Amino acid sequence: MLASTSTASTALLCSPTTEGLKHLYRTILQQARLLSVTLNDPVLYTSHRFLARKNLEPLLSSGTLPLEQQPQWPPSTAFKKLRRSQTHRRHLADANFGWPHSVHRALSLAYARSGKLRRDVLTDLTAQSASAFQGKKRVVSSPILRSLLTSQGSMNGATVKNREHLTGRPPPPFLPAMDDPLVKYFGKAVSRKRVENARGKFLKTYLRKVRVPVDVIVAGGGEGTEEGLWKWLEEKARPPAGQTTLSRNSVGRDRAKSADQPFHHTARLKVDTYRSNFNTSAHRSRGLRVHGWASHPVDFSHPRKLRRLYADLLDETPLLFVESSLPQSQPSTALEPSKNDPLGIRAKLSQTTKPTGGNEVKFKVVRSRYSVGPKMRGVDVMPRRISGEVGAVGEIDNVKERLHASEIAFLTRQGLL
Repeated sequence: MLASTSTASTALLCSPTTEGLKHLYRTILQQARLLSVTLNDPVLYTSHRFLARKNLEPLLSSGTLPLEQQPQWPPSTAFKKLRRSQTHRRHLADANFGWPHSVHRALSLAYARSGKLRRDVLTDLTAQSASAFQGKKRVVSSPILRSLLTSQGSMNGATVKNREHLTGRPPPPFLPAMDDPLVKYFGKAVSRKRVENARGKFLKTYLRKVRVPVDVIVAGGGEGTEEGLWKWLEEKARPPAGQTTLSRNSVGRDRAKSADQPFHHTARLKVDTYRSNFNTSAHRSRGLRVHGWASHPVDFSHPRKLRRLYADLLDETPLLFVESSLPQSQPSTALEPSKNDPLGIRAKLSQTTKPTGGNEVKFKVVRSRYSVGPKMRGVDVMPRRISGEVGAVGEIDNVKERLHASEIAFLTRQGLL
């Protein structure tokens, strides 16, 4: 569980500030760049730079600094944006200090597991449903969103049991069933407005549980499997055996050399200035442990801890697998990220939902084999032949190079290799 990040208290929002907006923006980028170098992940810097820019861009364009010397409630929108940016910088500094929950939060925001990037993807998917049904409100017509809501691999909790509930009457407890005596004999809870309101609550409840896909791979596309966030995350979670020694020696030296740059050295010195006022402790109180505060910070620059960190992230990251090929006019290659889509997820999903000239497109939500966690039970795994690891004899030998000797012996006894 993440630490509390509430910014609704009057003490936080109504205290005066004298920091400039450009200085605040530069220090956010400074901490994001340091975390990106520590974890060797450029996606972290790209996403957090986008989040900082979208939050401070209206204030930077207006050129006015929201100063509030006197307590004011409710605070102005500009002042809340300023405090939100300061909180963003504090969270990044906590991650650079080594608090585990802060590092997980930074990765969750960067890879659209939570926050604005996730909300933007869900907004696009729900907007497609609203445009498809002009006379019927609060329905889900997007095939991608229906697949996400009904697949265990993309839900953080229970799935939607029946797809008819997404466009028709929601199940109890949102509305009584049709065989309920109040409905059957007295005609209660059957009006159009009440059904629409109950369906809206039903969809809002289940959309909170959706884990948006991080990438889209088309069966038979081939090119989409070589690039993209999915391939990048799998390489971070379990790099090939040939790169293990390289990552421990030369890559570690290159990372330390890059961390000695003047701007990285300055960012490390500023971590203690911007981070939360929490120090290491042998015994942490239960209230702090519930909110994620560990006893000691962790150094995530070690290869093993870094792989486990991304394996935990893959446990919360589904992949949208398209089982039927797209037409030639819609290639499955990775698209260039746009200004409001730093990860390219929205562009890939919008491209996948375009009409395919009568061809039926089947969607399947899968997970990675390298993910580690309890959420993998009963979840479909990415097919090996699609991921490009099993095929010819040479490819099987490539798989053996990535496995430990004990794993090869076990798979051989089971007849899998």
